[in-house]
Amino acid sequence: MQLREHWNRLDFRARSMFAIGIVGLLVLTPFAVNNLINERILLGISSIAIITVLLANSWMIMRGEYSPMMTLLLLVPIILLFLAISIWTQEIIGFLWAYPALLAFYIILPEKQAWVANAMLVIVVVPLAWIILDTGLMLRVVATLTTVTFFSALYIRIFSDLQSKLEEQALTDALTGLSNRVLLQESLEQAIIRRARTKEPMTLIAIDLDHFKAVNDNYGHESGDNVLRGISDFFRTRVRISDKAFRLGGEEFLILLNDADAETGMRLADCLLYTSDAADE
Repeated sequence: MQLREHWNRLDFRARSMFAIGIVGLLVLTPFAVNNLINERILLGISSIAIITVLLANSWMIMRGEYSPMMTLLLLVPIILLFLAISIWTQEIIGFLWAYPALLAFYIILPEKQAWVANAMLVIVVVPLAWIILDTGLMLRVVATLTTVTFFSALYIRIFSDLQSKLEEQALTDALTGLSNRVLLQESLEQAIIRRARTKEPMTLIAIDLDHFKAVNDNYGHESGDNVLRGISDFFRTRVRISDKAFRLGGEEFLILLNDADAETGMRLADCLLYTSDAADE
């Protein structure tokens, strides 16, 4: 049950990295064994190194410790080394590995890191194509590699934009723009973990607007929505950057104060109350 909950919390790239680790084990292992049997030692060793790092990443993902930077600094160089050796020893057959490597970089790495990884791949592949292949074949390899790079980057850009919008919709109250109940639970869990580790205090302020139903009844729901938007903007200008304001539903709000004890929370609650009363007058 805990494993399923952990899997559901993983983002797209972490899940992709885990899946690629399993696929890498199944696909690369026969190639590694074949290379070793046929005394292509460097290819066999580099294949085994890729498999090892992929499995290590998959294990770290399930422990909640996965780091894309580790992938960029460790896995990418090993893949590029394997690619260079494969191209040098197998020529055109070796170039075929460039395409799945390129796609994998865009899937498992954040966008900017994927650009860096693929720029490194191009730097490795193009000079080797120039040296090993005849002009016509070299131009075809470079053209197809450029095309795959372009479409992969375009796809990831569109996917990242859609993912960001969906995450924002899932975690944000559509009316007020404040965080919603989903993000509240996650924020509280993080605050509790931080409290246990650092002993840093935290305080919650619960807010309920008085007579809000009368506003809707007398002036209409559009006016009530304007009140909720206004009070939400008011909270944003009064809380610290490190704090978070949430709309629980209806006219109920909650403010999470990080690194603030009960006395600090009372002072802010009084400030919010007196300032809002003065604004009403």
